[in-house]
Amino acid sequence: DAGLLAEVKSGAALHLLDDGMQHRQLHRDLEIALLTREDVNDLLLPAGNLREPLENLRRAHVVVLREEEASQLSLAVHHYAPMARRWIIRRSLRLEEPRPERAMAFCGVARPLDFFTTLKRAGIPLVSQQAFPDHHAYTAAEIASISERAQQMLCDAVITTEKDAVKLPASLPGMRVAYLDAVFTDPATVWADLQQMLPLQ
Repeated sequence: DAGLLAEVKSGAALHLLDDGMQHRQLHRDLEIALLTREDVNDLLLPAGNLREPLENLRRAHVVVLREEEASQLSLAVHHYAPMARRWIIRRSLRLEEPRPERAMAFCGVARPLDFFTTLKRAGIPLVSQQAFPDHHAYTAAEIASISERAQQMLCDAVITTEKDAVKLPASLPGMRVAYLDAVFTDPATVWADLQQMLPLQ
């Protein structure tokens, strides 16, 4: 219904869905799947984070890979999605100023360790980190606990993801948002592939 409304109201001709592969009843013209190093050794929900077995990657027209993992995942892509095109993304961390000297990080994402590791690789001095379940709705008590812990650890910044920040009050002392920007390494090829594979007008 939302898709039809978007077409009527704004003339939308293209719908991009997050986690759309699992909804088999929906019509689709193009299947795009992101594959990471963690996915290769992960388990299906609820034991892990995978929504479908890796064998279902054979339905994908395109597999998106992180630049730093592309070479080591080449065999996995060839095995699970031999006919798929490969798009490579380059990621970069962008952190709100000023740069912290002692930071606490927390998040509620599927793979929190990836977030913490990204911060450390960017040279952020983490002295404390806390992981919550994916899509976590923070309570007032949890927010107070985060703030108290940061004060006890003498942190000058409390860092979280963009996804988590929208669920938090702006009044959280020292809160900084870490943005993970991603761009295609070869946007011209991506655009050419889209023009070829989609019925664009």
